[in-house]
Amino acid sequence: VMDALLRKPLGKLDGSAQISLHYSGEAPGPGTAFGLDPGAFAEASETLLFLAPEYASLRSLILDYFHSIRTTLDDEHVIFQFDQSMTCSVGERHFVEQLGLCLGVEKAHREAPLLITGERGDLIELFMELAWFRDVVFLWKMLLLPNAVACTKDNWRAMDSLLTWAWKGDKYSVQGFETSLTAMAPKGSVFGNIKGGLAWLAGYSSDDKSLSAASPAVLSGEKVQTEDDILFLKYVPRFNDLMKPSDSELLLTYLSAPYIRVPLILGFFTDRERISLLREPQLQAVLEAALFEPGPWQSPEEMAQDPPKTVPAPSRAHLKTPAGLLFNELLKCPDVVLNAVLAMLQVAVEKDSGRPGSANEGLILFLVRFSVRVESYLLFIIEHIRRDAYLER
Repeated sequence: VMDALLRKPLGKLDGSAQISLHYSGEAPGPGTAFGLDPGAFAEASETLLFLAPEYASLRSLILDYFHSIRTTLDDEHVIFQFDQSMTCSVGERHFVEQLGLCLGVEKAHREAPLLITGERGDLIELFMELAWFRDVVFLWKMLLLPNAVACTKDNWRAMDSLLTWAWKGDKYSVQGFETSLTAMAPKGSVFGNIKGGLAWLAGYSSDDKSLSAASPAVLSGEKVQTEDDILFLKYVPRFNDLMKPSDSELLLTYLSAPYIRVPLILGFFTDRERISLLREPQLQAVLEAALFEPGPWQSPEEMAQDPPKTVPAPSRAHLKTPAGLLFNELLKCPDVVLNAVLAMLQVAVEKDSGRPGSANEGLILFLVRFSVRVESYLLFIIEHIRRDAYLER
């Protein structure tokens, strides 16, 4: 929201609009626009659990917005890349220099870090929105970090979120939440050590992405890249000894095919002999992750590419979706998903709830809750179609 607002000058003749004119590229002269790089947001959000369709849709809109802007920017006009480096980037120096030339600020290029931190107040005093924008971008990048390397205190006051900036040596120093902050994943952190042990697991070679409850590698604790790897596993999860090894192997096989996992997993659990397994909270988490994690995001350029010409394909880029796996299934092939949900609701109706707190009670509540969440995705699509605002490009 702040990026979009900063691109809209309130008054082109007003001096306070200079920052917007330069940021949007509308200022007189040869300068071009500046902008942000979403960085790890696309990858970090692949395994987020979006139980509400509004969140999944919002993720796609954010990625579409920043991607459309990033493709028009020069690399030297990207600013505030705090997730890559805490140094003053070339883009920030160019941005400050353009503003400095317009306003008559001396040594703007050389002292750009001091102007950005506010230690030299020539810009921040005139454009408070620059400080607000800087802080919001930093917090956004920082909050993409895994929990293990972010702030650990449970409760904060509003005053704790105020950031204090300084230029020390050749890097920005940021203080907030009663500690020193960074938007970069530290090497050797707790999360980095965990990921180091899991680096050889399929899909978890990056510190930017949290672990998925629907990953066969995470569930088995061994390297899983294809269905063949599952055949050679020394151990398959038994989920508190509720699941037979053959069923566990089949479940892991389905999870190894992310693009078509939604109908496969739903078919697996709607079997009359297996649906009672959803009493187990870990299996509930697997089912929800398989449906409500959006998976890799597909850009317009990737969507326009031709299908792979070889089997197996050289990569899984063609299996990405623009709005998430569940939206993709409901748009392309809704019958399978809806029939499975109806079968689950039928089981919930037939089950005897028994005494309060019984296993059946938990199963019934989960099936109803899960069905309502899928229904919310369907209603979201229907509402968009009625307004001629398709989720598809």
